[in-house]
Amino acid sequence: MHSKLNIIFFVLLITQLFFYCYAGEISAMDSGSGIKFSDIKTHPADVSSIDAIIKALYDSITFTKGKEPNLDRLRFLFTSNAQFIRMTEEGAKIMSLDDFISSFAERVKKGELISFYEKEVSRKENLFGNIAHILSKYVKSMNQDTPTAERSGVNSIQLIYEGKRWWICCILWEDKPTDNTK
Repeated sequence: MHSKLNIIFFVLLITQLFFYCYAGEISAMDSGSGIKFSDIKTHPADVSSIDAIIKALYDSITFTKGKEPNLDRLRFLFTSNAQFIRMTEEGAKIMSLDDFISSFAERVKKGELISFYEKEVSRKENLFGNIAHILSKYVKSMNQDTPTAERSGVNSIQLIYEGKRWWICCILWEDKPTDNTK
């Protein structure tokens, strides 16, 4: 019974994400206003597999003191209308791709974020045809010379395979101090 509920939940989640993320992306690509398939020439290895795109996701936001995150690389991984949803004690904070990148860049520019480290420690994958759902457990730290795990959490990442590459269309996450993660 438990596995049937998981399958039903997964199908409903993917169906909703398909209509929200994917349908809008097709019209953006067709109209010439969104990401184009030719953009794959920028970072082709980053989007060639699920492993590669998840690694690129973490690598693009990780940076040490005196360096900067690679936000152009991050943008390349996502559909143009991707959603970023951060769960907090106050509830869900929903951002667009542009909102997330602007917020992250602003924190770096103001000196609020002088280093950032996030690393995947485990993963669960659900694949069905050209859609994937990844639960990626991570550890992270901020503003430290030596990366240590201050917090941990889970990224729920939805992807589609279209135009000879993988695209992230939604990422939902929640993190907690390392001693509280379930």
